[in-house]
Amino acid sequence: MKRWLLVAAAVAAGFLGAALVLLGYLAFMASVEEVYLHGWEEMVGWRSLPALLVPVVAIRAALRHEPRRFGRELAILGGGAVVGTLLGAAMGALVTSHPSGPWAGGLMGAGGGSLLGMLPMLLPMSWVRSVPALAVVLVVSACRPSPDPAPFRVVSEPLRDSSGVESVVFFLGDPGQANMESHPVLPRLRRDVEAWMRHLGEDGSVRVAMLGDLIYPDGMGAPGSAGRATDSLRIASQIALVEGPHADTHDARALFLPGNHDWGQEEGRSGEERLRHIEDFLDSWAGPAAERVELVPDAGQGGPVVIDLGDRLRLVVLDTAWWLLGRDSSETETVLQDVRRALDSAGSRRVVMVAHHPLETGGPHGAGVDLGSLFGIRWLLKKAGVLLQDLDSRPYSDLKTGLLDAFEAAGRPALFVGGHEHSLQVFEGGVSSAARAVVVGSGSKLSGLSAVPGMLFGRSEPGYAVLVTRDNGDLQLILKSAPDRFLQCAEDERATCMQQADSAFRTVWSETLPASESTRQR
Repeated sequence: MKRWLLVAAAVAAGFLGAALVLLGYLAFMASVEEVYLHGWEEMVGWRSLPALLVPVVAIRAALRHEPRRFGRELAILGGGAVVGTLLGAAMGALVTSHPSGPWAGGLMGAGGGSLLGMLPMLLPMSWVRSVPALAVVLVVSACRPSPDPAPFRVVSEPLRDSSGVESVVFFLGDPGQANMESHPVLPRLRRDVEAWMRHLGEDGSVRVAMLGDLIYPDGMGAPGSAGRATDSLRIASQIALVEGPHADTHDARALFLPGNHDWGQEEGRSGEERLRHIEDFLDSWAGPAAERVELVPDAGQGGPVVIDLGDRLRLVVLDTAWWLLGRDSSETETVLQDVRRALDSAGSRRVVMVAHHPLETGGPHGAGVDLGSLFGIRWLLKKAGVLLQDLDSRPYSDLKTGLLDAFEAAGRPALFVGGHEHSLQVFEGGVSSAARAVVVGSGSKLSGLSAVPGMLFGRSEPGYAVLVTRDNGDLQLILKSAPDRFLQCAEDERATCMQQADSAFRTVWSETLPASESTRQR
């Protein structure tokens, strides 16, 4: 065979392999890390550069090796891609019922198989026999558990006499896949809302704060669009949390914070338009909770929005997804100045910052990724700040630095409550400059955790948080969760599962933050 034919075959096989590697990487980011491209044109650019190593190596092999050996190498490359595709598609179908599962799994398998199939082109043929063993080593290293699991201890301080309660705020994060019929956390939370409303009546204030990622995967579509019915059902299930008879009678309200998925992971005007679909839906709601549900802050605005509940509590609400996806650099300093003013003018009220993105986390978006994760690729991407939604990205880091500077200047809040990570976490004051930093993001998904400095509690279970404010300014923080098997009840056993789940929820964290110990530092 003429050498130019070998080179032509190498070019064709190399670029096919490069495409599979790139698509496998993108499928992983979307399916596993929930990081999406903002448009198809972003496939061309720096993301594609590593994949171009495949055709370079293939052309080099065609120029250096004998035709028979090069043919064997091409066969191994193609075989690795085919076997990887089949195995990946099978695994994708097993781990999820979503139609995209087998496709995403197949792409990830094809990319991984192509990379393994390329090794014989780099190694002496005598080493090829070691490729299967090398693959086993890589898989084992990628799947090894975190060496430092999150603290799993339960801290349960009994609820004190409820006669002195001024207000109650519930926090539920990332509920975007949940509905009232199949996800036990929603009916259980609704029952708690009803119980507190029955007790407080008109003498207290009750709010339910949904901490973003209200609708997966891309927020709410326009009226008439495909998927609009499913989107509407999901947010209607969240509205139902304040539609019980006592909630209706005594004016319980729900606050809906935007998350990055509600922006559709899109920057600028496109993302704002996704938010306006949610805002319009809430504003036009005609059910029992009409005029008691709202998007906070308004679509496309960074905030902050200040909400005073009684004489002892101030909520300061931010759209942190705006900071990552929609911000104008000329507006960020205004937002931070308004945060400082909200803190400085709180008077005797305890301040609770509320947002989608947390300031501390031991989950995948923070430090909860070890060197063995995805052969170290995920770890390297995180350390390089490549992933926008991770704490290490430059916009996220700028957000955190700006808020910490505001806290330093105007006084630290009693709590900073966020979602984003699909778990429950509690951190002591320190890096976050709050008495407590809390993560409540397990409304419809769960993700792993690792122990990080300052973490007092971490649990990957479906659950929510309750903040009870007393007349004397004390705050009691309560986290409730159920075992992970009760995240969602399968259709064939739904009735039994939902009944069992209701009694499975228990208090896993409860502590009082006395006004005398957690006042703002000036």
